[in-house]
Amino acid sequence: MIGTSRLTVVFAASLLAGSTGGIAAPASAFDASIDNAVAACVHVDRRPVVVQGNLVLLPTTLKVRRSVAECGCKAAALTYRVTDRAGHQVTTGDIWNVARDQRREAFDFTFVLSPDASTRAAPPLRLRLGCAAPD
Repeated sequence: MIGTSRLTVVFAASLLAGSTGGIAAPASAFDASIDNAVAACVHVDRRPVVVQGNLVLLPTTLKVRRSVAECGCKAAALTYRVTDRAGHQVTTGDIWNVARDQRREAFDFTFVLSPDASTRAAPPLRLRLGCAAPD
């Protein structure tokens, strides 16, 4: 597959299960792959996964190599979808104004891998990055 790479991240932080106090979740291991359908146009440089509040986040720098139109996108926007091992959707998101110009050759973007760190999606997670549907 074009632009497929493996990411294995282990973080050993105690997580609280929601704002009601709940129980602490055990140390977790996330194994995620990124399928980048626009890799020829946008390169993803990732940093370690972090948990902020109850979100599981993947901070990155996106490097725009050429216009996403050259990768078949009809708009200067991308979309991503995170699924678990069984193919169940965990979360989705959009990245707007992905255009190569002198101001946006590279920019920081944080993907949400899971909106709830206390819920354990069936690993490994799969993040698919591709063109957003035109308006």
